Amino acid sequence: MDDDDPIPAPSRHEEILAKVRRDFKTEGAAMPQEAVLQLVPVPDVQEKPSRVNVSFRESTLAMIDRKAAAAGMTRSGFLSKAAESFQVESQSS
Repeated sequence: MDDDDPIPAPSRHEEILAKVRRDFKTEGAAMPQEAVLQLVPVPDVQEKPSRVNVSFRESTLAMIDRKAAAAGMTRSGFLSKAAESFQVESQSS
């Protein structure tokens, strides 16, 4: 899929399983017993971005911009991805 391609309608689990089995059969193989189908959450692509105003030290902002550029991302995209992947570590006393 390309970025401009429309997102296909969701498929039922049974439909996907049947398609995978057909694809294996077409290739002359049986679907492995240990094969697992994974459900993948799809974000709401229609959600409108919100404009925010945040403050950073200049050195921190420069670091964000360097890392975003190295990843081929915009500053907003980089910060959004960083927030999505942030893991809170549990604090044990």
